[in-house]
Order: sequence, then structure tokens, then C-alpha cells
Amino acid sequence: MTDIAKEIIELRERIAYHNHRYYVLDDPEISDAAYDRLFQRLLELERALREQSYRPGGYTNFTRYYFSQQDRKGAIIDERFNHGGSIADYIVDLLSRDLLGYFNNPLGDRQPFTAPNAAIWGPKVMIINESSGSGGDMLPYMFRMKEIGPLVGTTTWGGLVGIWDVPPLIDGGFITAPRGGFYSVSGQWEVENEGVPPDVEVEQLPALVNAGHDPQLEKAVEIALELLKTESIPRVPQPPDPVRVRRPD
Repeated sequence: MTDIAKEIIELRERIAYHNHRYYVLDDPEISDAAYDRLFQRLLELERALREQSYRPGGYTNFTRYYFSQQDRKGAIIDERFNHGGSIADYIVDLLSRDLLGYFNNPLGDRQPFTAPNAAIWGPKVMIINESSGSGGDMLPYMFRMKEIGPLVGTTTWGGLVGIWDVPPLIDGGFITAPRGGFYSVSGQWEVENEGVPPDVEVEQLPALVNAGHDPQLEKAVEIALELLKTESIPRVPQPPDPVRVRRPD
């Protein structure tokens, strides 16, 4: 356990919530100013712990690895074992970008700048499995709704439910309870207890996995390579320089 986590536990043991108020158990007469400092310290530690926990993955990894590979002609997005925590519309917004044009570059090899400036323009395939849930259900749901590309793997978990506004318990513990279900733009409850099915179903057969294979990934690569034949977006070369002015006759 990290020092940050230990201090958070110590502070939570001192601070309790009752009748819509917070109390410091070992100092019930604490001044408002001293309490504010104590509570602010707890918030800062919890924020630091979240940053420490999330830095290795999530949006940080997506941003780092997606934009560093803009020279690729397509992408495979592996969202297996995505347990959610948030709705990744940021990722879907970027994956669904269309190439709208170019700005010429007169230097070097004259590689033009694209508009929008950053994206992978070619075909995209997403891998899903039964251990993708909550936000891990919503990401492939949005991926399909935006018609970005096919889903490969197995049906997601089906746990797309929001959890929020759950107060802490007086002993410092906490509970969770589902608060918000998801329904579609057509007014139908969807995804919860159903999951998001793949377009191409591929099971991770134990015999193949034990032999060093990843059947879902291998199928996604096969499909992506096939899509490159019809959905690849070649860079358009710069046309001849325009003539903006002419000498008078």
C-alpha cells in the first residue's frame, strides 16, 4: 500500500458523514478553518491517488499510442477487459474523424498537412470480449453506431449502468448502487443485461491460446488487411502551384 493510500485511510477514519454533515470523530469541536484544511487535504490525496492509478492506461495510453502512429493506414483498437469508469466519447470522436482536406507543405518531401490535423484515416476494427463492461459496453456501442468499423470477438458483459452520488457511510465505508440505465435515441432500453454483440464472433479457444495464438486479434488483423483493399485512404499529392497573379499583356 502506498503512503498516499495509507494517509487517505487515516483521514477517512477521522472524518464521518451523518445527518448531511461531516464530523471529525477525534475532535468534535474542531474549527471550521481547521476542518476545511483537513478535508481539502483528503481531496488532494484522493485526486493524487486517481492520477497515480489511471496514468498507466485509459485516455493517456490511447492518446499516446494513437497519435504517435498517424503514419499507419489503419488501426485495430483492442478494448477487451475494459471495465469502464467513464463514457469514452472522446475516443469515439477521434476514431470517427473524416479527412476533409490538406494544407500544402513546401518543405522537405512536401508531405501535406491534413485537416483535421491528427488522425489515422484508414479502416478501423475493434476487438471486444465478455469482460468488457459498463463503459466497456458503451465504447463498442458508439463505435458501431458511428459506423467506424466492424466489431470482432464475443458479446460484451452487458453492465452499462451509471453509479453516482452515493454518500460515504459513517464508519468510513461506502456502497454502490445502480442509478442510471441507458436507452437509445429511439427510446428503447439497450445494452444492460444484453451486451454489445460482435459483427464477427471469435472465441478464445483454450487450445489455440495455450499454443501462443490470439484468435480474436488474428481475425481482426485479417479483416483489417482485407478492408485496406477497399477502404484505404491514399494521400492526394499537391496539385501544380496555382497562378494567383499574371503580368499584364
